[in-house]
Amino acid sequence: SLVALPGELSDDVSTQVIINTIIARQVLRLGLRDMSPRPRLILQSAANSAVGKLITIFALQEGLEPIRLVREPKSADLLRGILPGGHVISTNAEGWQYEVRNVARGDIALAVDGVGGPMLTDLSRLLATKGRVVLYGTLADAPSDMTLYSHKALTVTGTTILTWQDDTTPKERDADMRAAIEVGLAQKNVFGGSSEFTLKELDKAINAVTAPGKSGNIILKF
Repeated sequence: SLVALPGELSDDVSTQVIINTIIARQVLRLGLRDMSPRPRLILQSAANSAVGKLITIFALQEGLEPIRLVREPKSADLLRGILPGGHVISTNAEGWQYEVRNVARGDIALAVDGVGGPMLTDLSRLLATKGRVVLYGTLADAPSDMTLYSHKALTVTGTTILTWQDDTTPKERDADMRAAIEVGLAQKNVFGGSSEFTLKELDKAINAVTAPGKSGNIILKF
């Protein structure tokens, strides 16, 4: 797709906002599709990631109450400051599952996960019977215990940007593009700063893509 972006969008935001917005909105579309009654809240893993922050933004616009999971207490504090709304809980804190149940004040019907592995197992313990998980990533690169997914009749639905055009209508795709531009202009603070390299530094740029702690995208300047 060729998308015309306004000049007010910086390069670092422009390189992130389209793809991440598409994923975030596709996750919510699949999560809310045919759910009756409509869930009151949404449980998010990887809430401090670029996609996770956008899921929060669009979930709030949908009137959902997000319960956002991050690993470190420090990350939780930073996320509350950058993006207020809902609850933020550190999974490194003892008894974090109890805290999730406490703030949920009832059954959790919908969760979105970008981690997989043991987190997918933890979500199965927190979800209500016949609950739903939308999986959009496997950062953990580890196996999951799926026992409760059968016992509780839970549903796991995977999504990827690679099937976006097949899974959406032209009207939905147009709405996604407009939403990306709007969020890029209105909430630039949720996007990490990118790193820029010249073509002569191509080897450094390639190494930077997989460097630990990478924030934002890697941009080549011509």
